Amino acid sequence: MVQAKRRANTANTIGLLIPTLLQGEVEGWRNTGWAGVTQTTSELLSYWFEEDRDGPQFHQCQQRAIETIIYCHEILGIENPYQLYENFAPESPTVQAVTRSKALQDELNPISFPKYCLKMATGSGKTWVLNALIVWHYFNALNDERPGLFTSRFLIVTPGREVQKRILVSLEFDLSQPLFVPPGTRWRDRFYYELYTPDDFRENLTLTDGAFLMVTNWQQFRFAKDKPSLWEEFMGERE
Repeated sequence: MVQAKRRANTANTIGLLIPTLLQGEVEGWRNTGWAGVTQTTSELLSYWFEEDRDGPQFHQCQQRAIETIIYCHEILGIENPYQLYENFAPESPTVQAVTRSKALQDELNPISFPKYCLKMATGSGKTWVLNALIVWHYFNALNDERPGLFTSRFLIVTPGREVQKRILVSLEFDLSQPLFVPPGTRWRDRFYYELYTPDDFRENLTLTDGAFLMVTNWQQFRFAKDKPSLWEEFMGERE
């Protein structure tokens, strides 16, 4: 934590404060061999970042992004940015002002599922990170690791049609590739999901009871207080 506090002094804005503080924490955790994660997560991290194999490999920035989300979710048990600020920099005047913000609390308190955000540059490989996080959740849920912490049902909301096209191509052709899913009966042979595209959206749509990926644009959302929440509609009730 001492190293993390020193790093905080180099952060110029509130937006960089948490990533700066987390960097040292995640590096230290990585050096322990990712201690504290589930067996499924441990095997995936070793496969992604330690095994030598032919073909594409994750870049360093992608590895850091994947590890940071896993660290916050499995190790810290953090569910939203508000908790990150409270845990990592409670004495910072800027953070105190942020955490006292009623607008921030009103936004975060009603959310019934973990909320994280990754800021990555254009062309840095955000889609690969997304694919890895889907695989991480899917197999942990399939293996019944820490029930209630993982899911095999995903809703992906894109900002526009071009991004949507790239995401769909990646999900259809890249997601099951060796870069993301290890070979063998324990992994690739058990990796199956139903893919729903915006063309599938209709009033009488019946979702599969099993794993699925649903991709849509934010423009397709219609909010109404008398309708189920997005979590209830697409992910099922949270246990």
